[in-house]
Amino acid sequence: MGFQDFMDAVLGRSRFPKAKSDKLFEISTACITLESNLGLKPSGYADICFKPIGTSAYESTRKEIQELLEYSLKDKRDKVQN
Repeated sequence: MGFQDFMDAVLGRSRFPKAKSDKLFEISTACITLESNLGLKPSGYADICFKPIGTSAYESTRKEIQELLEYSLKDKRDKVQN
């Protein structure tokens, strides 16, 4: 466990897992395979599915984003007043 992991644990912060971008690039390979092997043509439309997160992780993330937005707004107000 590194220092950053230690500090995150002490401060109660959690990190999301790294994105698996290799899965994204597998889509283009699958598209070519489906087109060449089965004659299927892409429609030009796509969808994205998100894996749901647990309620506690959602609430924690929502709270962090809310605090960040409030801090950003406060910082802008302070700059305008000065």
